[in-house]
Amino acid sequence: MGNDSESIRSLARGLEVLRLLQSRAGATLHELHVALGLPKPSLLRILATLEASGFAWQALGEKRYHASHR
Repeated sequence: MGNDSESIRSLARGLEVLRLLQSRAGATLHELHVALGLPKPSLLRILATLEASGFAWQALGEKRYHASHR
């Protein structure tokens, strides 16, 4: 099992991304990077997880990510 503090930090980062997406009409990877200061590879992993879990989506051919209405 992984480090508990790392798991909690990962969750906190994911929630930060989700909150930002909910507060806007979507955001690009670059906008998320600038607003949150997180590395783009980390953001891509977070966004992929949010998408796979149904919490975020990105339209085909669109650069903006959006929070799902759950």
